[in-house]
Amino acid sequence: MRKFTITLMFVLAIMVVVDGCAMTATSTQIQNLQTETRQIPMSYALDAIDSDVCRELSVQKIQGQAGISVGHDLQMLAEEIDSTVYFNGGNAYVVHDWLWITVDSYGSTAPLLRISVLDCPNPSATTA
Repeated sequence: MRKFTITLMFVLAIMVVVDGCAMTATSTQIQNLQTETRQIPMSYALDAIDSDVCRELSVQKIQGQAGISVGHDLQMLAEEIDSTVYFNGGNAYVVHDWLWITVDSYGSTAPLLRISVLDCPNPSATTA
């Protein structure tokens, strides 16, 4: 019984390590971040800026923190995006690009995004 328990604990530990190392967000998860501010697709943002529906306030790089899971990483990233957008006087944003970077010697990763902060008086005008 003791050998079985030790083996089971070992297998579970390996599964947790492998699961934690292999997890990164997909582009769909980045596009569907649950933020309070409005994420506008790039194609709509370009049209909205050209037609003066929105004004680009700044371009920012945002590095999320390394969390305990992808879901936790994305939740913290959404909060950081909202803070950045509000701090820069905007109410919407568009994601230019993103990647996962290694942040420590243990191989922990965190998301890094480049966004434009936008001021859109009527954000609903930026959808199809």
